Amino acid sequence: MKPSQTKDGIGFSVIHRDDGKAWNVTDEHVFVKTQYRYYCRPLSRLGLRMPMLKRELIALRKCHQLGIDVPRVVLYRELGDMTELVISGIAGSYPLNEALALPDADRNLIVENTARVVGLLHRHGWTHGALGNDHVLVQPDQQSTVNLIDLEKSRPGKWRIKKDLARFLRNSNCFSQAETKHFLDRYSRVLSG
Repeated sequence: MKPSQTKDGIGFSVIHRDDGKAWNVTDEHVFVKTQYRYYCRPLSRLGLRMPMLKRELIALRKCHQLGIDVPRVVLYRELGDMTELVISGIAGSYPLNEALALPDADRNLIVENTARVVGLLHRHGWTHGALGNDHVLVQPDQQSTVNLIDLEKSRPGKWRIKKDLARFLRNSNCFSQAETKHFLDRYSRVLSG
């Protein structure tokens, strides 16, 4: 279990891993995110507030619709000021920097798949909001599938895309200079459609 986070000294957020049996999920673990009085103020609802986990739920559904690999939503519920989101784990996955360091990693394919995923998100006008090594999970199978996680800061907004990309490149310093160029070339092609 990760230590709880607080927001404005009032609300809190915790996440823990569970075996999935309590959620009728077999053959995999789940992550249970619980938040109490943890809100954001979406631009589309001026003056109103929305649970941060609801924003993550919206982003997960949007990414799934766009063909971006993300965790599967098992349960979402709001109980007064308490919000809970249960998502599937991604079996056999590694954070981006760890996947690239594996002895038999296909670095070129991982770079291309990461560029495809980030490019798709940005092409459709969405940003991650906290994109870095820990939020890009790679399954080191033959396809080197890339998944995005922790989308609670994700939202639409084309004006944030350059900042999101810059944050990713700054926080994901695991690419060589040639790989960064390859990433940007592939990203640009995906972005232009």
